[in-house]
Amino acid sequence: MEAIDINSPALIGISCTESIHINTPAQIGIPFTETIHINSPELIGISCTESIHINTPAQIGIPFTETIHINSPELIGIPFTETIHINSPALIGIPFTETIHINSPALIGIPFTETIHINSPALIGIPFTETIHINSPALIGIPFTETIHINSPALIGIPFTETIHINSPALIGIPFTETIHINSPALIGIPFTESIHINSPALSGIPFSEIIHINSPALIGIPFSETIHINSPELIGIPCTETIHINSPALSGIPCTESILLLLH
Repeated sequence: MEAIDINSPALIGISCTESIHINTPAQIGIPFTETIHINSPELIGISCTESIHINTPAQIGIPFTETIHINSPELIGIPFTETIHINSPALIGIPFTETIHINSPALIGIPFTETIHINSPALIGIPFTETIHINSPALIGIPFTETIHINSPALIGIPFTETIHINSPALIGIPFTETIHINSPALIGIPFTESIHINSPALSGIPFSEIIHINSPALIGIPFSETIHINSPELIGIPCTETIHINSPALSGIPCTESILLLLH
């Protein structure tokens, strides 16, 4: 691939290994291995291995291996291997291998291998290998290898290898290897290896290896290995190995190995 162009025709012809341009013409010509520039001209010239700058000039000059700074100056100087700080000064000084703290001081001191606490004190003390609790006390005590419960008590007791239930009781009892059901009863009974159905009954019976259909009947019959069509009829007939076209007729005829043009105009 030679260039990734996002709303910038000027990127056409600039090799991918040289520059990824995100609405910033000033990046053109600066090697990719040197700098990733996100609307911050002052980053130009600072090597990628030294600093990733996210609208925070204070990070410039601090090695990447030391600190990732997310709008928190107090993190500067604390090694990355020690702490990841997400707007929680209390985490400073607590080793990363011990605790990940997400606005929950109560987690401080509880080993990472024991519990991941997401605003649920009731989880403290329950081993990670046993249960992941997401605001559902009923899950406590049910082994992780058995059930993942997402606000659906009916799933309790049904093995994980059998069914993933997402607010659809009708899926209970249908093996996971057979069907993934997303609010579409019509999919029940159609093997997973045959068809993924996303609210489009017309897909039933068309092999998965042939077509992924996203609300576009015109794609039916065109082999998957030939074309990926996303609401753009003009792509039909252009091999996948030549062009990926996302609502940009101008890409037609430009080989994929030369340029991927995303959302031109």
